[in-house]
Amino acid sequence: MDLAARLLDLSLRKRAAHELLDRARAGALPGVATGDALAEPAPKPEPAAVERRPPEGFTEERGIHMRRLVLAAGEWPQWGGAAPSGLPFDADGAALLFPGEAPPDPEAIAFIDVETSGVSGGAGTVVFLAGVGRWVRRGAEWTFELSQYLAPDFPDEAEVVRHVLADLEGAAAVCHYNGKCFDVPVLRSRAVMHRLPPRALRLRQLDLLHPSRRLWRAGLGSATLKRVEHGVLGHDRGPDIDGALIPEVFFTAAREGTHPRLGAVLRHNAQDIATLALLLGHATRLAARPFHAEALGCEWEPLAKLHERRGDRALARRLWGEAIARAASSAEEARLRLRYAALLSRERDTDAALLQWDTARRLPLPVSIPAWIALAKHHEHAARNHAEALRLIRGLLRAVEAERDLAAMLGRPDPLLELVWERESPSWERRLSRLERKAAPKPRQ
Repeated sequence: MDLAARLLDLSLRKRAAHELLDRARAGALPGVATGDALAEPAPKPEPAAVERRPPEGFTEERGIHMRRLVLAAGEWPQWGGAAPSGLPFDADGAALLFPGEAPPDPEAIAFIDVETSGVSGGAGTVVFLAGVGRWVRRGAEWTFELSQYLAPDFPDEAEVVRHVLADLEGAAAVCHYNGKCFDVPVLRSRAVMHRLPPRALRLRQLDLLHPSRRLWRAGLGSATLKRVEHGVLGHDRGPDIDGALIPEVFFTAAREGTHPRLGAVLRHNAQDIATLALLLGHATRLAARPFHAEALGCEWEPLAKLHERRGDRALARRLWGEAIARAASSAEEARLRLRYAALLSRERDTDAALLQWDTARRLPLPVSIPAWIALAKHHEHAARNHAEALRLIRGLLRAVEAERDLAAMLGRPDPLLELVWERESPSWERRLSRLERKAAPKPRQ
């Protein structure tokens, strides 16, 4: 069948189907139900317009909801701690925590946090809430001004991004928490999508996540902003919305006009930004003057490393001594003394390094084993005192064997000591043999 014949056949079939459907609707076909089943569907009613009222304290401007908070000294406790005294942050400490360019003026730092419709950061991620905070000097006092921009629906996102970019104009740096990986890239991609110039996002990045990890994660167990806020600044937010629930709040609010937990999302965003401002001040003051600021015990080691890299040897030594004095266990003390001894050895302060190794050697097994080995290595390779290195290795083997024998007699073997013995004893035996050869008297020629 050629193409013309096929098209004619399809046309006739379509016409016959329409005639059959019309007869069925008219009730002319026996045994076929008529009425609603075959009737044309009724037109759907137009959806009722959703009323979108600004949340309490917000005003409406160009389709979005916005508010501005000015936090004076008496209002700071509810936002994360006591008001800062003097400058909002220490410039010397900022240079230590964020090496590179000179630290900007406090008024030139913008603190940002965004809430989005998802955490993936892909093309479909909408920035529905953004906050920008700035320090403002009013005479001799500092206040913190916080602006929040809320998009009631998906099409309003462009205006939120536009306001954020306008707020960042004139800033020299932007401070955030993991914003290098999320907030700034998301804002940049959404600005490009809405054909807005993202030049205001090409600022110096002060990401507080990284110094917070170095300073406090070991002692706090994690370095989430909420955990650091509670453990370091001493502020408990109380009930707070889980970040994983925030996208659903936006979806419901966009569909129905509001959500009962929308206020919690707004408070969460404002709290994050105010906490960033206080945390930057606390971290920079701690870095610059560690003995003049209250510090958690876990901070002494990272502060010692920080000033060691800076080249302030005297302060680094004081900090290492404080960290060792506050060690919570013999294992931690041994680790810290070994780390400190390595620093002293690099500085060619051999006597001080030997004192740290020897003190760590006298701690219980098995945590003291690395100190025995470090001392033996020093005497073998640096001091060329093979007899002393041999004495140390023999002493280590006797101490480990005695400890294992005692544990076997008591029926309580130490799993860690047994593991170390199984893995390291062959290398100790090889070192022993080598040192015995080196320490043996040389035959006379």
